[in-house]
Amino acid sequence: AGGIHCPTDETGDPAKFTRALAAKVVERGGEIRTGTTITGIETSGDGVAQVMTDKGAVKGDAYVLALGSYSPLIARTIGLSLPIYPVKGYSLTIPIGNRPAPPTIAAIDEHNLVAVSRFGDRLRVTATAEFAGYDT
Repeated sequence: AGGIHCPTDETGDPAKFTRALAAKVVERGGEIRTGTTITGIETSGDGVAQVMTDKGAVKGDAYVLALGSYSPLIARTIGLSLPIYPVKGYSLTIPIGNRPAPPTIAAIDEHNLVAVSRFGDRLRVTATAEFAGYDT
């Protein structure tokens, strides 16, 4: 039996991070479009001229490709190769409530591929991840 204590290791809440990042983008004059399908990217020289969507063309001073595992598929259409592959993970996040002495540091069971992380007043349990391809 044994363990590794990594006091500098951290965990994060991707949903909370994404909401806060979106708020900052809007606060600084950017625009977030949801429910919009990208149909193509038009380039000019070595830059993006506009992004074509199902709701019309979008022009801007700068563009962020943030399509998760689908980013390489659209990037490939303009000659970019991105080292991103879809991975399906499993997790459960539950409130701690008034339970006495909940875990305060992360723990990993390498044999069973299970991890437990504390997120303030919540506890996240994660299990293995699988390379499932583009399987929705």
